[in-house]
Amino acid sequence: MTFDHQLKPLSAKRSKLNWCKLGLYSLSATILSLACNLSPSTHSDVNSKVDASPVDDTPGQLVTKPNFNDGTQMIDEGQNDFISASGEQGEAAGDLERDAAPEAAAEDSNSGDERSVEEGDIYRVVSDGLMANLNHYRGLQLIDIQNPSEPHLLSRLPLSGSPVEMYFVDGYAVVLMNDWWGYWGSRNDIAAEQFNGGLVALIDIQDTSSPELVSLKTIPGHIQTSRLTRGMGGDALFVVANDWSQGETQTILRSFNVNTGSEVSLNLVSELDLGGYVSDIQATPSTLLIARQQGWWNGNDDWHGTYVTLVDISDPSGRVSEGASVPVEGYVRRKTDLHIKNGILRVVSDDWSQGSVLATWNIDDIQTPISIDRAVFGENENLFASLFMDDRAFFVTYRRVDPFHAFSIDSEGLIEERTEYIISGWNDFFRPTFNQSRLIGIGMDDQIPGQDGQSIAVSLYSTDLEESEPFIARAHGDLTGWSWSEARWDDRAFSVIEHAVSVEGPNGLTETGLVLLPFSGYDRNTEEGYGRWQSGVQIFTFSSESVTARGVMTHDSPVRRSFEPESGLVGNLSELSLSLYDRDNVDDPNLVGRLDLAPEISRVFFIGEGPARHPVRLKGSNDVFYGWYDRNSEMAPAHLEVLPVGADVDLAEPLVSLEVPAQAALVQEGDVFYAITDAYLYEDRNDWESHYRSVNLSIFDLSDPLAPQARGTLDISSVYDGYESYRDYRYNCWGCLDMGYYWWGRPQVELHKVDNGLAIKTLEARRESLGSFESCSIYRRDLTNHFDHLIDNSMPLCSEIRTPYDERPDQYSCQRFSGSIHCKRELGGTFSCSGQMRSCVHEFNEGVSERECEGVEIDRQDLITWAEQESRRGECSQYEEERRWGSLRLTMIDLQDLDQPRLADHAYAPAHEHFEGLIAQENQLFYSYSVPVEVEGDRISYVRHFTRSLHDQDLDQVRFNSAVNLPGKLLLKRESLLISKDLIWGAEGAVNAINLTRLNDEGTRAQFISRHLFEGRQLEKLVLNHSGSGEERLVIAHGIDHRQFGYDFDFGVDENTAPDDNPYLDRISIFRLNDLEELGSSVSDGWSQLLEVQADKAVFRISGGILLLDISEPTAIESQAYLPMRSWSPKLTVEGNQIYIAAGRYGVFNLELDQSNLLPPL
Repeated sequence: MTFDHQLKPLSAKRSKLNWCKLGLYSLSATILSLACNLSPSTHSDVNSKVDASPVDDTPGQLVTKPNFNDGTQMIDEGQNDFISASGEQGEAAGDLERDAAPEAAAEDSNSGDERSVEEGDIYRVVSDGLMANLNHYRGLQLIDIQNPSEPHLLSRLPLSGSPVEMYFVDGYAVVLMNDWWGYWGSRNDIAAEQFNGGLVALIDIQDTSSPELVSLKTIPGHIQTSRLTRGMGGDALFVVANDWSQGETQTILRSFNVNTGSEVSLNLVSELDLGGYVSDIQATPSTLLIARQQGWWNGNDDWHGTYVTLVDISDPSGRVSEGASVPVEGYVRRKTDLHIKNGILRVVSDDWSQGSVLATWNIDDIQTPISIDRAVFGENENLFASLFMDDRAFFVTYRRVDPFHAFSIDSEGLIEERTEYIISGWNDFFRPTFNQSRLIGIGMDDQIPGQDGQSIAVSLYSTDLEESEPFIARAHGDLTGWSWSEARWDDRAFSVIEHAVSVEGPNGLTETGLVLLPFSGYDRNTEEGYGRWQSGVQIFTFSSESVTARGVMTHDSPVRRSFEPESGLVGNLSELSLSLYDRDNVDDPNLVGRLDLAPEISRVFFIGEGPARHPVRLKGSNDVFYGWYDRNSEMAPAHLEVLPVGADVDLAEPLVSLEVPAQAALVQEGDVFYAITDAYLYEDRNDWESHYRSVNLSIFDLSDPLAPQARGTLDISSVYDGYESYRDYRYNCWGCLDMGYYWWGRPQVELHKVDNGLAIKTLEARRESLGSFESCSIYRRDLTNHFDHLIDNSMPLCSEIRTPYDERPDQYSCQRFSGSIHCKRELGGTFSCSGQMRSCVHEFNEGVSERECEGVEIDRQDLITWAEQESRRGECSQYEEERRWGSLRLTMIDLQDLDQPRLADHAYAPAHEHFEGLIAQENQLFYSYSVPVEVEGDRISYVRHFTRSLHDQDLDQVRFNSAVNLPGKLLLKRESLLISKDLIWGAEGAVNAINLTRLNDEGTRAQFISRHLFEGRQLEKLVLNHSGSGEERLVIAHGIDHRQFGYDFDFGVDENTAPDDNPYLDRISIFRLNDLEELGSSVSDGWSQLLEVQADKAVFRISGGILLLDISEPTAIESQAYLPMRSWSPKLTVEGNQIYIAAGRYGVFNLELDQSNLLPPL
């Protein structure tokens, strides 16, 4: 391996210091004391003579046992004698990451107290054999790793949001989350009572089988990071976040007292609201440093650099006192850029205008910091790695010449640059090793001979300021393509472990250090020749003179943390899994055990007869597939897992498991399951053009729960040859290309159950030319330009008021216009116009606005005249209009013999019938379609709707029965009653409607009974609910119709508008089936999607999770439960009095039908 080296030694102005200082380094996992006089240096040119130590260094001395907290050895601030873990084989190695203790980049030997400071992490080794994990999908997880070959999940507490970090205090977990959704409800204001932002939760984990939420506090905005201080009778948490809720960026600090005594609680103690945008923080037991970036958004401050705010956090209760804010040039990126030593604040920043800046201040009095010294370096470079040590600092900059910089900083804070050394690539983080005589650099190498792209790399440097060549060695990862690592931006991702191994390195050197570095990237060196995406952890070993890349521990997804829970055992943690490796052979580590942390559970079924039925869950990994990297490779199969009767569906081990195809859509019929797969495969993996479509049906029989079996299969790919068309409609032209939505592509897989078989739906593509047309449109600006005689010009337009809001009078009025009118004609014909303009008068009174709107009446002939004038001026658009649609084709599958399924007959609908839908009702399949019609004297387009049932007694001779004309598309049939969804023309365009009709005795005609109009609303879903009262009810979810309001920027509501009067909110309405009488209606949420209705419970997907509404009393619809998940396709199952919701990787949630879990108002 070669490097492009260039030396730039700097003249030393100070004599060489003969130094030896004790260094306390608490690096995010464990606390390790380093003393340079414990052993002679291994560097060959260092004299082995040493001065006497003030602490007795005679071997075998009897010393006092150190204090431990949650299994972690502690060191108290001010302590001056130390003992450390030996790292002997069979004991815990000296893992600088273990248990995620605090980073020691900030030291304060003058604090004089007995408190310690700790940085959190997403995992913790709580005790021997027990670890905790904060998972994006599953929340807080407690994992038993006592037997590494069989790790298993003990319990979990679901929490929605993105994990930030956590701590453990006396049997309690303190958990921090971002993007957390809390939900509670009342009858009158469901949508308003919710919170989205940061969360701090106190969780009791003393019973590892059942963690319990004790207390929670919300943090506005986005949590950046936190610190926990301990000792002197108090545990305090300090949380720093960015908040945008007030219209500008604010840095906020919230401190909490963590009480785990007789009254367990999490109490807010102090609040500081600062300006700017927090980039990172650093802390000692007595001082918190908050780096907050200024910018253009801070209009009241002309400082565009960074402020480092000093905060006194020495009070054990958590009470804080704000000190001064030190102005720093440029941008402070991360915690390692901040440091305190002996009352000297040391900060390095990245200033785009001049390079990087290293500066020092005296902060003995945090209210009046005094600037000491400043140095600029790395011109035209960006700052990457940074590390402060006792009397020195090291940095890496990168862009053009990529130097390594070394500085000395004396006890007075005076700065001197000692070395600038040019080397390829860069480092993101440094770790001191070998009693601070060496640095391990974690970063990237971008100049690897024969390789295209950047690779993860580990570098080794000397910390001797007298060295003219500090670089010693480097090794890079095994991937031959681009690679990346979470260690690029988070130093908790990797581990550097001293005295962990003893292996031979280059030139016979013995390497004893270990680096565990996660990576993900593209490996071009594969047997297939086309490469693949790979994730894992690269092992490196090092000595004081060498670094060697060793074996790779592969992993199924990007690794977030790599650590040693015990000596010789490596834990690799991602959002999807935990893998445990024996690393005794560092060149070929052995996988010992693996645990799925977030298996994809996409469905829950129940099989069998009677009350004692077995739950069955569909478990797979269908959402993790880099198919475009690994063409034609087979995905891991999914599994139907049969569980014990009454088992915990989310966590229970299965009695038996049956493989089913990956990414299969499953349909259950009793104890038989039909799996349909749809995949694109390649005849030649190296030829992207050789793909073909493969659609298959597989049958699985679970009639014997303990001996499930696969039955027959059937290749149905031939059914899907060719293309189909699909269209939705807009109100101007039903199915027209120019006004409606359309899609022309490969047919989607859709199957429906019929007697003794399945029906496959496909569409035949159709099109029809409608002629040449032109159209013109009027919007609000056209109204003022062409129809100003209809406008009250005495009142100003709101858009023309230029006075700033804070300078306007308390009372004033203005008007706005909205809406649109569209005029259209066939070339040579007469224009017809539709739509409406509206005028709204806004009355402002001391900040409160009221609005009154009315339609602007424009004479029809004036509109036609205007359109003709626009046409003569060439302002109208001309186009060829055509209609596209699909006509139905059904292909039957005969399933009378489950071991020998076969394709049977085809049923073709007439070509002119525009397919609209296919539904199964009362053991029959109904097909809905429409045909365009012309209405005498009306040039607006109309259609007529029909439905047909399928005659399927003989699957080899299927046919469609006679059509019945309906007012709209058929949605539901209950005996002779039919429910259909319709569009009707209204004054402002098309209006959605639900119609109730009744079939005559012959089943040939439908008689209208009732209609409900949804003006200004878009129908989302209709579900039949069998109410506990014995009444059948329709549950309809509907939202705002953006065809009317989507471009109406003047339409709005003020904060005093009641939810029932706010058309922007989604709603749920309940109707009696027999007569379509509305029984009740309620807001469901600001945004919601109705998933299912069963047993008087409506399940909605809302922001952050699932909301369960009790709709048993339609006039008093109530929120009942909220389940935190972000799955886009949760599936609901009701069994007995239990509701099960399968949410993919978020797991299975279950509630009793009458159980409520809503939070009290925060």
